[in-house]
Amino acid sequence: MTSEAEVPSADESIAVLHRLLGIWHARDGGAGIPLLDGTPMPGIAIHVQVEHIAELTASVIELIRSNIYLSTAPLIRLSLECAVNAVWWASDPTGVRASVHEAARQSRHLASAMARLRPDAPADTASIDRILSANADFVKTEARVFERRCRAIPDGQRLYTYYRILSEASHGGVPLLNEYSRQVPATTSNPEGVELVQRPHYDHLEFALGTQVISFALALAAWDSVLPSHPDEAELYELADSIGLGGMLRRATGRAATA
Repeated sequence: MTSEAEVPSADESIAVLHRLLGIWHARDGGAGIPLLDGTPMPGIAIHVQVEHIAELTASVIELIRSNIYLSTAPLIRLSLECAVNAVWWASDPTGVRASVHEAARQSRHLASAMARLRPDAPADTASIDRILSANADFVKTEARVFERRCRAIPDGQRLYTYYRILSEASHGGVPLLNEYSRQVPATTSNPEGVELVQRPHYDHLEFALGTQVISFALALAAWDSVLPSHPDEAELYELADSIGLGGMLRRATGRAATA
């Protein structure tokens, strides 16, 4: 998974996820939003990404506890998206306004599509247009293209590769056949030698859970990096070092030079 550590077992990753949840929830209700680029918006956006990853992590753990494995893939993929957002915005707070513009652009397309479905009830797009206009000077390709967003942060190309692996089990289509079937000896009645599998284990489960650890740790480190006091820094990096992720976290959050 990384050049610094082997892929951990599922149990090892879940244990670390519980520790990360503990770090995050120890500060419940005590979030002070910092001003970045003169506005609280980037801090709010970063905090929301970490909070969502915490919710997704709890869901992943519950699925595993219920012996449901393949359904974790889209949740972990979403966590990775949130983590990349958090790290990118922490390093470039103006990226939040670029992301706001992109979200409004997508909303404008949705409004147009809905108007075609319901021409008798046209959408009010004035507020969307105001958002587009207010953020027009902050357009960035990274906000529109996830791969570019990954490349904008250290080790990001590796994260994009993880994203593509998780994508195979996050969309409907042919790739799911590999998870829901297995090869058996061919017979006259089954010349393809394929047997269907219910409640598959998920071939990449250990990798996926390891990626959830990386995503949660990256997002938490990004949040800590924008706070004046860095309250979680020591505990977070101690944990990251113990699982071989310290270098990645420090590079992603600009701490490598001070480590």
